[in-house]
Amino acid sequence: MGDNNNEKIRFMVDYGKRKCGCKRCKKPIEKATLRIAKCQPNFFNEGSGEIKMYYHVECIFEMFSKGRATTKKIEKSSDIIGFDILNDSDQQLIEKCIAEMHEKMNAPKTPSKKKSTKKSKTDGVTKEEKSPVKDKTVLVKKDTNKRKSTGEGKHSESIPKKKSKKSSKSKGKLED
Repeated sequence: MGDNNNEKIRFMVDYGKRKCGCKRCKKPIEKATLRIAKCQPNFFNEGSGEIKMYYHVECIFEMFSKGRATTKKIEKSSDIIGFDILNDSDQQLIEKCIAEMHEKMNAPKTPSKKKSTKKSKTDGVTKEEKSPVKDKTVLVKKDTNKRKSTGEGKHSESIPKKKSKKSSKSKGKLED
């Protein structure tokens, strides 16, 4: 299934006839600017016709370097339709991007340490402080709880306050 779709994908290059948006970075590609189109069958119209998705030159090669190994890529300049009509500086730019992509893909991959994104939940912060007695180090835990002690925390609304059921007569008797 995937191999058949990769055979139908082709790449074209031209200078934009009108302003369009890059499919990777979503920034505009101005009119008369170099762009690369990835052409693939239009599956929304029962496979008839094709869709052209336009990219900046740098964006499409960055996408290739981060893509799957099975994704069809531009391996050489002859894979691009319209490459021969480009001016020399643009041809050199594309050939340079192809060479850089091959270097990145063939470079040995070193395992990188993944940083933990989870944060541990603690009530306070511990820090070292010097004790006034003979330079002893003591761990002190600071309270960072933001709840007020007046009962106005986040659970105070759900707990109703009890009212005393003393009558006014009983209050008067206690005062006498």
